[in-house]
Amino acid sequence: MDTVPIVSAEDVACASVRYEGLMVDREDVYWIESRPAESGRFVLMRQRGDEEPHEVLPRNFSVRNCLHEYGGGACAVRHGVVVFVSGNDGRLYRFREGTRPVALTPRDDGRYGDLSFDPIRRRVYAVRERDRDEIVAVRLDGKGVTTLVSGADFYAAPRVSPDGKKLAWITWQSPNMPWDETTLWTGAIKGDRVLTHGITLPYGSSLDPQWASDGSLWFVTDASGWWRLHRWGKNGHSVPLVDDDAEYAVPPWTSGLARFRFLSPRRALVVRRVQGKDHVGIIDRATSTFKRLPLGFSEVRYLAVDKDTGTIALVAGNQLSPLSVFRLHLGRKTWCRAIRGNDHETGDVTKSAFPEAVSFPSEDGSEAHGFYYAPHGTSPKTPPPLIIITHGGPTGATSTLYNPMIQYWTSRGFAILDVNYGGSTGYGRAYRERLRGKWGIVDVADCVAGVKAMIARGYADSDRVVIRGGSAGGYTTLACLAFTKNIFKAGACYYGIGNLETLTGAGTDRFESQYLDGLVPSEERRNRSPLWHADRISCPVIFFHGALDKAVPPEQSEAMVTAMRAHGVRAERHVYSDEYHGFRNAQNIADALTREYEFYRRILKM
Repeated sequence: MDTVPIVSAEDVACASVRYEGLMVDREDVYWIESRPAESGRFVLMRQRGDEEPHEVLPRNFSVRNCLHEYGGGACAVRHGVVVFVSGNDGRLYRFREGTRPVALTPRDDGRYGDLSFDPIRRRVYAVRERDRDEIVAVRLDGKGVTTLVSGADFYAAPRVSPDGKKLAWITWQSPNMPWDETTLWTGAIKGDRVLTHGITLPYGSSLDPQWASDGSLWFVTDASGWWRLHRWGKNGHSVPLVDDDAEYAVPPWTSGLARFRFLSPRRALVVRRVQGKDHVGIIDRATSTFKRLPLGFSEVRYLAVDKDTGTIALVAGNQLSPLSVFRLHLGRKTWCRAIRGNDHETGDVTKSAFPEAVSFPSEDGSEAHGFYYAPHGTSPKTPPPLIIITHGGPTGATSTLYNPMIQYWTSRGFAILDVNYGGSTGYGRAYRERLRGKWGIVDVADCVAGVKAMIARGYADSDRVVIRGGSAGGYTTLACLAFTKNIFKAGACYYGIGNLETLTGAGTDRFESQYLDGLVPSEERRNRSPLWHADRISCPVIFFHGALDKAVPPEQSEAMVTAMRAHGVRAERHVYSDEYHGFRNAQNIADALTREYEFYRRILKM
């Protein structure tokens, strides 16, 4: 009889390498690689042709930024010249292999990100965050930083046209988030000035402006109810390039994201999401059709294209493999070859638990969604214990991507329901807005509906249901425990929110300082805060937090533990001195997962 490999906590931690910031420069593929085994260091990698990938920068440099707290767009490369944000001091540096990095910006000059090269002038464009945002031009000779555009609360995606004459960007004003309402702008570049011109679009979220080589501007907007790809026509109107119920963008929690790249002035390589799964294809402007490529990916995080050489790269994965870096060749013989993947093996993935897309009716009559994973070695006559997972955001989504953490639980006999509750992306704007003003209500109802549906289908043991989540998912976890009865036996909260009243202004980062305004009315925040209803939590909860977390300060979990213990409810708390929001150190990831598992074993008497 075949035995199912047990995925260890160390397996999960070591397989938690992340690939981001994908770039292509001629035939070279660059990416940023986070390494939990090296205390979360962010390494710039390069691969050329069939050569082995190698580190680009000296080992004392880490490429990481904190623009809008979550970072992104920390590096840009053109003709072998690399400009990057140093995670050590936050400064911008210029680098070419064979030389030492040269600082371009002074110390304590704000947060930089969303970098892009000017193809004509020796400078890069960036978003700089101080008290407010601004778009700046940074000279490559290190002789100055010039503010080009300012005045809005937030800026993103400064993109210069191929001829260097025009700039496009987006802005948004508090209390909006970029997935609520943005303004798309273009402007003529005149030396150190940009003559701005707002593009008037219907209400909605416009993202990811990019210039084709013929000077036309493509972008994504959800004015129709779905994030669809559009082109700005010469007659001053937005022209849709596709007309399907799919999402061609994801919420920009990090900067520098792109879901399409030009192959020619009329054709683009595109990623679209349908029912929680990504598909890669080509959109032709002449036919306004999406031609899907049979690549087999269920999630694509990044894509990059060099039009001159035809070099294409993706960071993608599916149910069988975690995210990896791929080279893609389009032509008579289309092929896709992995050039970088997680080196740490977690066993035979063909024996892993696979996601089953499930939908179920919720309390408000809407249909909620999620992915169910059956455990290994469980008899159909014996319903397994069930873990409900609540993703972060809450404007975000879970996916079907191979996740060693999920395999950690299923290899120990747990079933998983990973819930895309109302408010999740990938199902259109209407589904996303189910959570508007109803955070702590709709998400809780959807999670409970998911539990009941899994029990009714024989997928779960009603006496052994637990719930876990991180960040905003940590809030939904605590809300489920505080505002429902006799559903859950235990909970795990990673850097989650207990008190909504302190999650604005100085109580969180600038990017999210008014995010709560669209999720919970101010007069309802105390009533929906699990902290003030800790007496209603009747099951044990384990908390994990980073001491350096600014998005959700560690005082949140400290207050929850104090309140629960005051009411005689068991609460454990573990704080990691070197962690921020989201754990990156392999030792900490493994330690937290092990503690969580032992916690469930004791509570469920396994």
